[in-house]
Amino acid sequence: MPEYFEQLSNPASEASQHLDLVAKQIQKLEKIDPEFLQTNYEIDIDYFDLKKLPTKPLTRSASK
Repeated sequence: MPEYFEQLSNPASEASQHLDLVAKQIQKLEKIDPEFLQTNYEIDIDYFDLKKLPTKPLTRSASK
């Protein structure tokens, strides 16, 4: 995780590219299946130690 966080400071890094793809998928799911996102989050929070990423938050305006 520390290496992933460190790589996020470089927009060309594999971590940044990965996060960009994930963000795009989340934005799509917000439109077509927001219930899935909520359910998935509720399951994840029970099983994983979720951490905030050291990046700017996803913008909802981009998904509308």
